Amino acid sequence: MVKIASLEDVAIGSEVLLREEHLSLENRVRYCNIGHFNKEFARRAYGDVYSSRRAFVDAVKLFRLPKETIICGGGDYVLRCADAFVKEQFSSDLDLSDTNVQAMGTTWSKRPIQGGEYLLVGRFGIYTWGHWLGEILPKVVIVENLFPGRFRYILPRQVLWNDRPEQPWIKIRQSLEAYSVPIESIFGFSGDLDTRFENLYAVGNIWSDALMHPAAADWMRHAVRIDRPPTGIGRLAVARLGGAGRNMDNWPEVESTLAGHGFTTVATGALSFVDQVATFQSAQFVFGTLGSDLVNLIYSPKGVKVITAAPAEFGDRFFYAIVLDREGILADVRGPVTQVDGNMYSMSRFVLGRDDLMDALGVLESEGSGSVRPYRSDGQD
Repeated sequence: MVKIASLEDVAIGSEVLLREEHLSLENRVRYCNIGHFNKEFARRAYGDVYSSRRAFVDAVKLFRLPKETIICGGGDYVLRCADAFVKEQFSSDLDLSDTNVQAMGTTWSKRPIQGGEYLLVGRFGIYTWGHWLGEILPKVVIVENLFPGRFRYILPRQVLWNDRPEQPWIKIRQSLEAYSVPIESIFGFSGDLDTRFENLYAVGNIWSDALMHPAAADWMRHAVRIDRPPTGIGRLAVARLGGAGRNMDNWPEVESTLAGHGFTTVATGALSFVDQVATFQSAQFVFGTLGSDLVNLIYSPKGVKVITAAPAEFGDRFFYAIVLDREGILADVRGPVTQVDGNMYSMSRFVLGRDDLMDALGVLESEGSGSVRPYRSDGQD
């Protein structure tokens, strides 16, 4: 029976890249209307996500893996060491009782990959921009800055050649270039076969205790090299691309309201990586639907004000963690669902109430980010 083990358990050696940190987190939410739709859901959000708390962020380590470690085919970069799948590379969608899953990593190429040291970067979710920018790319940025030229980075081979703008690969390549990662250091992995490696390494999770390691976020800001200044857009309304899901039925009205408050609308998901960074670097006030576009808040100024929009009962703490990292303030505005997505509720269509949006704008416009005050909600404290 195949089991699940951690990188720490299977590694034959490790070294600390970023030390553990203890953090004291303030409640940075100034407006929230979740309770209009579900009081119990609101209580959980206020108590578990938005409350002030002490946090412990784990150290980030570089692990050396045993010889004959296998990257399984199939596109999710499942890692198998002997009789164990490595949990950091293991998607919750995989069912260990499935005989096909248990067979992963049992048929491989005749000769293991040798000649140099390889760092596994590919992972489930790499196809989604938010996962790439917020969870996966930081590992490459840290390692390449600490050990320049040492590793070949295992990534989907499409990164090397696919230029289709509707695919993530060209932006992934642009982001690597912006962090001075040489194109020749990328090992294009086909994913068709299980593949053994003689000198394979992996980096542990960048996120722990529902937070991105603050030093990793600092690396992302300080190591990026782009060939243009910030755009100068101070108030940014992020337009979500049509095919991305979680779309707003009354977006034209919302956009008009935001324009009346000095916001400039940009479909940041359609921009090149460097243009995305330049756009967010000057954005001191951001409106956007919860989704991958908002991971770019990593590059926003400290103290950024953020209004997020989402379907009524979409749970999130990922994007709030980035607001915390930037010491920003947040207005969390929800709207009723108009068309339920049968596969994933969080992708459902919704509308955003104008009164709720105006309340959120009023609260954030009237308050600086330096003071900590109780946020306005719907009777929930």
